[in-house]
Amino acid sequence: MNNEFYILSLRERNRSAAMCCVVEFEQSIAEFLAAKYIGSADDILNPGRAVVFCIGISIYDIDGVSDELLYMRRGGARVVIYVFDCWGIAEHLSNFKRSLKKRLFKKLDFRNICDLLCLPFRQEVNTLRQELAFNVAHVPIGVNTSKSVIGVRARTVDVMAYGRQPRALVDLLSLRFNSAGTPGLMYHTDHIAMGDVRDIDSHRRMFWSILASAKLALAYDVMVCPGKRVFPYSIVGQRWFESLAAGCVVVGRRPQTDDYEELLDWQDATIELKDEPQLAVEQVLELLTDRDRLTVISQRNAQHVRSKHDWSFRIMAMLRALNADVPPLLDERAEQLARGCDSVA
Repeated sequence: MNNEFYILSLRERNRSAAMCCVVEFEQSIAEFLAAKYIGSADDILNPGRAVVFCIGISIYDIDGVSDELLYMRRGGARVVIYVFDCWGIAEHLSNFKRSLKKRLFKKLDFRNICDLLCLPFRQEVNTLRQELAFNVAHVPIGVNTSKSVIGVRARTVDVMAYGRQPRALVDLLSLRFNSAGTPGLMYHTDHIAMGDVRDIDSHRRMFWSILASAKLALAYDVMVCPGKRVFPYSIVGQRWFESLAAGCVVVGRRPQTDDYEELLDWQDATIELKDEPQLAVEQVLELLTDRDRLTVISQRNAQHVRSKHDWSFRIMAMLRALNADVPPLLDERAEQLARGCDSVA
């Protein structure tokens, strides 16, 4: 029996810059599985054949549609939930009865509202599997590699820095590249502070255009550069997958986690910068003079992400964890990507 695929989107409930990654994941599901967007369980044609995807930034995004997900499951649909920032889900669920948030999020019980919970951070998955008799899958973050086509434009941006970066380093790089009379260009934006995104699709087109035009991209382990937030452990975040997919040479500090060794297992996936900001700037300037090395690393990064970390591989992993059949078109796309084919359906 063939499955019918649906997406219960949260994009109108959350318009933050972080939600842009969720929307691109949804779009990949829609493209690779011919999935339909729905607003409620009433939009499902054949509940017994339905697989519904619901993707959120945090567990509290999911809470807003928990009633609808529960209704879908009771009608016979299977529900898959993916949570990008899954920090503390295990702690939240294990302490749920004692939590002060119980009154606000009393309906949030993943065992009732989904058949499969997919989390990108292995630490949360391991804890939940030990504490709950529940179907939890480790599905790392991915990226739609077709969003950034390598070689279509000149790389005129020397350094791309988006999101959480060492403030002193960003200031020095800005002085070096963006002052009047200085050569080169450095682009920086703080996604967390930018507020809601009015048009997510146009914002992401601009984002991918800048990334594809950048030579270097800064990326720092959250334990080294936490920003305003305290993180419980190191992760391989979206910034790596997006920057590498665009063929950027990633510089900064790699995540100190076994996931890094497993996911980004090739030479120079991250080039370490020194702690002292001025010394780090000197490293950046020296690296920018070595055009041959930049070209080799750029091509290698894009090829590895394309053959290992496209969203199609993650969607396949989710379907297999659900014991659902993988549609031939998705299987073919993933196979072509894994083989390194230039033309992918």
